[in-house]
Amino acid sequence: MFRSAFASVSVRLVLGLALTFLGGSANAATLVATLSDMGGDVEFQITFDDAAVGAGEIQVTVEVTLGEADLRGLFLDIADDSLLSGLSAVGADVTNTIFAASSVIDLGQGANVQGDGPCPCDIGVAFGSPGMGRDDIQTTTFVLSHATESLTLALFAEQTVMVRATSVGDELAREASAKTAGTTSVLVPEPSALALLLPGALVIGARRRRAAA
Repeated sequence: MFRSAFASVSVRLVLGLALTFLGGSANAATLVATLSDMGGDVEFQITFDDAAVGAGEIQVTVEVTLGEADLRGLFLDIADDSLLSGLSAVGADVTNTIFAASSVIDLGQGANVQGDGPCPCDIGVAFGSPGMGRDDIQTTTFVLSHATESLTLALFAEQTVMVRATSVGDELAREASAKTAGTTSVLVPEPSALALLLPGALVIGARRRRAAA
């Protein structure tokens, strides 16, 4: 009798914990785009995270993951063009932003993706200054937010993204430049608390039934 009552309490406790944390973790996820250039010698990674900052905001991290390059700009699309007028991008290295449906290709001072790529895009975020004299940005982070609406990762899933970089190469020579395009990943939410804890509840429930029998 005691074992059966304990099992019942355990099941309720596990399910209660799952429901407590479900709201905070069910929507947590990340989007990643990995872009390769210069025959695979240089690689960029862009990560979109909806849990690192405030609710309804997206933290975007751009980094050089292979080789060396000075990051100058990020260009990307958004699934809902109606949100463009209220968007903002704020970060320590951000020097210019443009939000305009299928129109953004040049952010000034060499931060452009003119040529044969998939842009003009909807969003452009410029970083730093030309050349490596005043800065050499290998990784940077900024926050996308909207004046009145909550942003979700779904808005940026499977969308075009381009990186503009200068002083590209390795530690011996950095004389090239890059305008590298790709597509963000499919949105796959992280497992919710319910998904993680439910198997334990099912095991406890099964043991309870066997004990009762």
